[in-house]
Amino acid sequence: MYWILLSLGAGLFNSATGVFKKRGGLKQLDPYTIAWSVAFFSLFILVPATIIKGIPQISASFWWALLVSGSLNALATTLQVKALLKSDMSLIGPLQATTPFFIIFSAFILLKEVPTILGLVGIIILIVGSYFLQYKRKASLFAPFKALLEDKGARLVFGAALIWGITGTVDKIGVQSSSSVFWSMFVNALMALILFPIVIGFGNNRGIKDLFSYKKLKNLVPLGLFTSLMSIFQMTALTMANVAYVVSLKRTSALTDVLFGKLFFKEPNIKSRALGATLIVIGVILISIN
Repeated sequence: MYWILLSLGAGLFNSATGVFKKRGGLKQLDPYTIAWSVAFFSLFILVPATIIKGIPQISASFWWALLVSGSLNALATTLQVKALLKSDMSLIGPLQATTPFFIIFSAFILLKEVPTILGLVGIIILIVGSYFLQYKRKASLFAPFKALLEDKGARLVFGAALIWGITGTVDKIGVQSSSSVFWSMFVNALMALILFPIVIGFGNNRGIKDLFSYKKLKNLVPLGLFTSLMSIFQMTALTMANVAYVVSLKRTSALTDVLFGKLFFKEPNIKSRALGATLIVIGVILISIN
C-alpha cells in the first residue's frame, strides 16, 4: 500500500505548489513565466535524481507519449496558473479534482462506455460538491451554479482538468515505457522547452537577464522544488497502482487547497467550500472505483 502514501504525498506537494503560484511575489509575473518556472526549476531535482537512478531501457511508445504529455501538460499548467491568479485557491483547488469526471464523460461519448450505478452516484455527489463551492445563504437555488459558470478562473481550471483527464493515462504509458523519474524529467524538460519561446514573446520580463534575477528566482525556485517532488511521487505511484486510483488520491489535495486558501490568503466561504471539496473527493473515489 506504499502507493497510497505516495499519491497522498503528491497531493500535498501539489497544494504547496498552488500556494507559491498564487502568493504575492508571483502576482508581479505573467502566467506564462510561472508555468515555465514550474517545469524548468523542477529539473534541478529531476536531472540529478535521474543520474542517480540510471538511464532505463526505453520502448518505442515513450516518444509519442512524451510528445502528447509534454505539450498538453504545458497547456494545462498555463490554464491552471491563470485560474489561480484570477480566483480563490479554495475554489480552484477542488475544481481540479474533477478530472475523473471528464475521463468517465469522454469515455461515454467516444467509447460508448456506460458508467455503473456506483459511477453515476459518484457523478451526482461530485456535482453537488461543486454546488457548495459557490454556495451562499439566502441566494437563489441555482445561484451557485451560475456563479461557478461566470467565474473565469473556474472555466479555465475546468479546461485544465479536461486535459489532465487525458494526460493521466498517457503518463502511465510513459512510465511503463521508461521509469518514473526518467519520465518526469523528460516531460518537464519538454514543457519548459515549449513554454520558453512563449515566455520570451508574451511574458512581462525585460529579457533573459531579468527572468533570472534574484528577485524573481526567490519566488520561482520553490515552484520547481515542490513540482519535482510531486512528479516523482505521482509517477512512482503509477508504477504500483491503477491510474484512476492514483489520480483520485492525489486529488484529495482539494481539501488541503481549501485549508491553505484560508491560512495563507484569508479566503471567504471556507465552511461551504470545505463541504464541497469533501463531496468532490468522495465523488471522485466512487467514479474511480467505477
